[in-house]
Amino acid sequence: MEKPISRRQVIDPVVLAKISQFLLKSKQVSEGEVSGSHLAPWKGYSLEFSHHRAYSPGDDLRYLDWKILGKRDRFYIREFVAETNLNALILLDISSSMNYKNKFDYACVMAASLAYLLLSGNDAVGLIAFHEREALYLPPQTGMGYFHQFVRILETLEPAGKTDISSVISQLGWQMKRRSLLIFISDFWDETEKYISLIKVLKKKKNEIIAFHLLHPDETELPQGYFRFRDEETGTEMNVDADLFKKEYDRLLEKHTQELRHHFRLADIDHRLFSTGGSMADDLSDWLSRRTKK
Repeated sequence: MEKPISRRQVIDPVVLAKISQFLLKSKQVSEGEVSGSHLAPWKGYSLEFSHHRAYSPGDDLRYLDWKILGKRDRFYIREFVAETNLNALILLDISSSMNYKNKFDYACVMAASLAYLLLSGNDAVGLIAFHEREALYLPPQTGMGYFHQFVRILETLEPAGKTDISSVISQLGWQMKRRSLLIFISDFWDETEKYISLIKVLKKKKNEIIAFHLLHPDETELPQGYFRFRDEETGTEMNVDADLFKKEYDRLLEKHTQELRHHFRLADIDHRLFSTGGSMADDLSDWLSRRTKK
């Protein structure tokens, strides 16, 4: 008998209600085919046909469907909608280090919430789940019907392997057909110098990049006492007196975080640190509010 697939809950109604007042716009991705502004459906010429409707007096005869008129002797107008104006990719870190306590569940809820926001704005959104290699690629698509497919994938993903951000960035070149909004969701426990130059190359190609940096409260503030620490990616274990190790740990964490902030700021990459112990609804809506004002 096959073991049933376990599914995590990735839709949080509180988060969706809180962020639904915003649009996740791109500040840089533009050039006609991709635009940061969100257009409502409109009548007239576009590359994407929507539907027919009965003719009403005053309608522009340029959009009359002459084939239907010839076959049925009825007047119908062809209507179109604007093509999606933003192409987005959510790059989700599924390495073993994301398996620490609630960190990966938090990341999946964030990915689902951002996908919902983008799809609501008539944008295309895709997913890349990665560790030391690309584990899954879901090409950007539009429509709320596609949201359910996106969610089903997030529900069954399981962290494994080592973090290797540079590997997935290297593979992006042949997959990206157009400039995009790239959203990284990761704990960024990787060697910064390995991937930062590649991220800057993506930026120079006029992609816009957002980096959501997730850490569990235990990772930002070591608990007191004597613990057996385990490296989720290598399996290495060691006994540590956290009280003695705390000062050095804080120094290394601060160095790593400041290094990230420095490189992202220089490359004009939107970087935000999220604690998985906080309220995602409040923190994400605060970030969206600040971004909108900018």
